Amino acid sequence: MNQATLAVYFDGLGNSVTDCAFDDNTGYGVYMGGGTGTVTGCTFANGGNFAAQLLGNGNFVRNCTFDTNAGYGVYFNGGNNSLDTCLFSANTGYGVICAVGSGVPVNAIANNCFVGNNGGGVQGSDGTALNWWSHNYWSDDAGTAYALAGGGGNSDNNPWRRENQVTGRLRSRS
Repeated sequence: MNQATLAVYFDGLGNSVTDCAFDDNTGYGVYMGGGTGTVTGCTFANGGNFAAQLLGNGNFVRNCTFDTNAGYGVYFNGGNNSLDTCLFSANTGYGVICAVGSGVPVNAIANNCFVGNNGGGVQGSDGTALNWWSHNYWSDDAGTAYALAGGGGNSDNNPWRRENQVTGRLRSRS
């Protein structure tokens, strides 16, 4: 899907986007205004604003690539969401941002690869300490935990130390 301000919009339960390519969108690739949904096996490249914005609870994003977007890769504002086995590279904003939504956030962000997002700054942001970040690869990580931006004071306490630990999973994803 090319040159769309809003390529896909959902507002309800049980929505699904699978194996799609979103290139050169000027706004959002996928926008889920509420409810639940899955985004699987999609590529978001050279877009603007948010590649995927998920405002509801219980959303699942897996095996996606977010590359060279002029904004954020994924924006969560809700709870009980899951982000797994995705690649975030060269996005001008954060690879992932978790805002403080209504209810208890508790989002899981694990087994992803973050390379060169946010102009070389911190690559993820979290508005609460309740979200779970684990086993992600961060290209700019030099310590024992990866501190995230945002007001939550959260960090990935179990980051992968070598990119091939995650990229091997990305190559074999199904």
